[in-house]
Amino acid sequence: MKKKIIHIQKKLTLCVRLLLLLVAFTITACNFYLFYALDQQDEYAYYINLAGKQRMLSQRIELHYLRLQQQNNHFLVVDIQKLQSLLLQLHAAHELLIQQSVMDLLSDPYQAKLNHLYTDKSNGINKLLLDYTESIFPAEGQLGQISAKQDALNQGLLNAFDQVVDLYQHQAQKNISHIKLAVTIFIFSFLLLLYLCYRYFFFPLSRQATSALHKEMQALQTVTRERDVCTAENLSKSALLFRISHALRGSLNGVLGMLHLYRQQPSNRELLVKAQQSALNMLDILNTVTDYAELEQDQGNLRMSRFCLSELLAHIRDEFNSLASKKGIEFELTISPSVPYEIEADQNVLLRILRQLLNNAVQYTECGEVALFVNLGESNELSLHIHDTGVGITDSELQRLKSGGVNRLQKRQQNQKNTGIGLTIVHRLVSLLGGKIEINSVLGQGTDVYLQLPYSTVQSNLKLSAKDCSQLRAGNYFLLSRDPALVHFYQSVLQGFKCPMRQLDPLNIDEIENNSNVILDLRYADLVNPENNAIVPLIKVHTDFNLPPKKGIIARFPNAIQLLQAILEQQPTAVSNQKWPGKKVLVAEDNAVNQEVIVNLLQQNELDVTIASNGLLAAEIAIKHSFDIILMDIQMPVLDGVECTRKLRESGINTPIIALTAHSFRADEKLCFEVGMDGFLSKPLDPEKLNRMLSRFLSE
Repeated sequence: MKKKIIHIQKKLTLCVRLLLLLVAFTITACNFYLFYALDQQDEYAYYINLAGKQRMLSQRIELHYLRLQQQNNHFLVVDIQKLQSLLLQLHAAHELLIQQSVMDLLSDPYQAKLNHLYTDKSNGINKLLLDYTESIFPAEGQLGQISAKQDALNQGLLNAFDQVVDLYQHQAQKNISHIKLAVTIFIFSFLLLLYLCYRYFFFPLSRQATSALHKEMQALQTVTRERDVCTAENLSKSALLFRISHALRGSLNGVLGMLHLYRQQPSNRELLVKAQQSALNMLDILNTVTDYAELEQDQGNLRMSRFCLSELLAHIRDEFNSLASKKGIEFELTISPSVPYEIEADQNVLLRILRQLLNNAVQYTECGEVALFVNLGESNELSLHIHDTGVGITDSELQRLKSGGVNRLQKRQQNQKNTGIGLTIVHRLVSLLGGKIEINSVLGQGTDVYLQLPYSTVQSNLKLSAKDCSQLRAGNYFLLSRDPALVHFYQSVLQGFKCPMRQLDPLNIDEIENNSNVILDLRYADLVNPENNAIVPLIKVHTDFNLPPKKGIIARFPNAIQLLQAILEQQPTAVSNQKWPGKKVLVAEDNAVNQEVIVNLLQQNELDVTIASNGLLAAEIAIKHSFDIILMDIQMPVLDGVECTRKLRESGINTPIIALTAHSFRADEKLCFEVGMDGFLSKPLDPEKLNRMLSRFLSE
């Protein structure tokens, strides 16, 4: 495309140059023609005057001749000589006008007419002039008599001379029209030449000069703007350093003061608690300063990762619900069902933004509530709204917040402990994510912070058979919990498989239908009516984030595949007598005893088993041969099960892989699913669970 544009530009330049040459040639030609035409016009004027002089001479001759005739032959010789002189002048003018060079000045039509006027044998000027001369002087020196013939000859000469003058005048008029046309072409060509010179020579030079001047002005403005920004940042950092120093000195004074009082009152343990709180305040200030320094040094590098948004919001709820309870206020979390439970973004940046804003909201709220609303915005944006019923911000302070990101500085607040860099960090982080922040506040009523943060959607790696899907959709699901993050997670996962789930307060357990699948949040197990023995939870959700999996109990936010596997494992089904003859299984296990146990269990189901003693050998066998399912031990020599699975998935092997491990920690289980495994079995192997897993992936 660029070469084509350059080629077109070269052609355009060539055309402009040719046009300039053509215009210059036209102007030159017009100049030469004008010189020629004006010179010819001068000759026309001369011969017009000469033809007019002939007519005038003819009239003078006639008048002089009549006067001599009236003297009755009493005239002098001088009078005769004067008359002869006039006739000679008339003949001289006539001889000049009939020259061929004079005749050639006229165009062909006019030249033919003029030639006819002079050479006509009956009424031509040549004949009339000769006859007229003979009528005046019939003999040498003898004056003829006046006659009618003489009057006719004189009148004929006058008419002929008038026609000669008219012919020359017409030719001159025609020449003038040609001159006008040449002048018009000359003016137009000259103006065109001026335009082309301006358009393609002077205008580009002017534009280049203007552009260079504009760039210089922009560079000067940029330097001025950067200088102002640097000055403002230096002033802001100086003020920030002053506030940090003031806050640290205040907290340090609290530590030293409490310790001094404790030495005087050793039995008062509350003094140590207060000293510890002041030290924690100092630590909080230093952590904030460290975050700010890291942000300045990091220069805007994001660490994008895939994480569970519901789990992050649950951490936020637990943390700030505890802080709010200590102050006697409420903390509410509301999550829209349209918000995805799993996203790709910088988890740490998002967590720091929420913690800083919510910490401000809780800190400056003495009564009422603090609420966090999470919605889905347009174009893959998280819409976050933080509302508090705190002291609010004055209009002047709000303007400073919007312009410089300076934190709340209300000197009348005696319990103020903020250093003033919290919202500075928030503004930087929001800008780093490419989001927007807006703060609205009414003094005495509270503050609203609105955030628009972009994120990337993630593709679900859930792969379940048609049998698993139909089994999941077979019953109704009820979640007994008051945790909005937990409700959002379970509803999102189950609705992804078109399994509707209803959330109920644990006190409303009577609304649960018989034979329903109940998921119970163990934090509210005490609220469930113990007399209702018909309600048997399918899944129990523990309060601990990192709880090891146990039978019937899962962690609060398991991997989606873990959750569905736990549900399927609790579903009643008869799988003990199932056989899959001809199905091929690859077992990657380094322990010989475990190999024998697994092989015996699999052969009871008539499966064709292949053994690999390490991960590298298992990867080579799986790539060369086709298998229906792979049982992969996590801890193996040469290449462990996680790396082996990653290698197989990168090679395009989509065979279901089931993890086998002696560890039961959630982190191990989560890692297995992240690298592309499809199931998880803990050692020692439960034959029933093994058969369930085989049934999931081998049954048609």
